[in-house]
Amino acid sequence: MKRATVWDFVGASCVIFLVGLLVQVASNIILGSHSTPDVWMILGALATAAATIVALWVALKSDRERARNEAIRARLAAAHVAPILLQAVAKLRVVVELVGTTSEQTYYPDRVTRASTILGQIVEMRPTIEDLRAASPLPDDCADRIAAGFAQTELMARIMDDDLTALGQGRIAVDRISGKGSMYSGMTRGILATLTPAVEICNNASKIKIGGLGVKSNLG
Repeated sequence: MKRATVWDFVGASCVIFLVGLLVQVASNIILGSHSTPDVWMILGALATAAATIVALWVALKSDRERARNEAIRARLAAAHVAPILLQAVAKLRVVVELVGTTSEQTYYPDRVTRASTILGQIVEMRPTIEDLRAASPLPDDCADRIAAGFAQTELMARIMDDDLTALGQGRIAVDRISGKGSMYSGMTRGILATLTPAVEICNNASKIKIGGLGVKSNLG
């Protein structure tokens, strides 16, 4: 849909004024009055139309300025968040490798411990609410993706910590931990599926393309 411009409102105001003037003239003719429309009435109508035009112009200018400022903040937020997301994605891929192999049950709790530590590092990298608010104009619900991805990461870290604590207290056996490997791996892949598109969105929104950091990517 085409966005209305100032001149569209100016034209509409002029049409409304002319229609009102014609209605006044027509009413004078119908009522049998041959006097011309009152000059002060015409000036008042012109002043009203002018005030309306100015008010609309100021409102539209304010909207354009606000949209421009939001776009700038979103671009800066994308440039700030992009490297954080790239590091998070790289660490999540390491977690997938750690928890995806359950053949050596004896050493699997050590793998889960390392994975839990990495997840804790990712949680500490979480963007601030201000960053997410600034990134909210980005397309495809990018800010929501980032918030959800880090929240899921925190939840997964807590689950792993609880399992490791239960193992240390003897409440569960080693095979119970290794038996959760598919769950750990599935949760991590789900987080990757949430955050990976946000990397591309932030890269595209930012004028500075962020790459590398151990992440294989075709983002360009």
